[in-house]
Amino acid sequence: MYREKAKKLYKKAIWIHGDGRYATLSACGGNLTVMLHETPQNARDAMRDIDKLGCGGACVNKHWLVDLKEITT
Repeated sequence: MYREKAKKLYKKAIWIHGDGRYATLSACGGNLTVMLHETPQNARDAMRDIDKLGCGGACVNKHWLVDLKEITT
């Protein structure tokens, strides 16, 4: 359900992984990636790791956490 919503919302994503309500987004290096998480805690933990370690060689700290249920299309 949320994976399909993420595909509609983030059409330019180079990949979408998972199938949870909470999305962590990384838009570094000109590419958007989306990871979906089942719980808000899992998403926060992932976001903490992304912010701490970076999301790759072109990381410029463009990271967000989104609750897909709150977004209307």
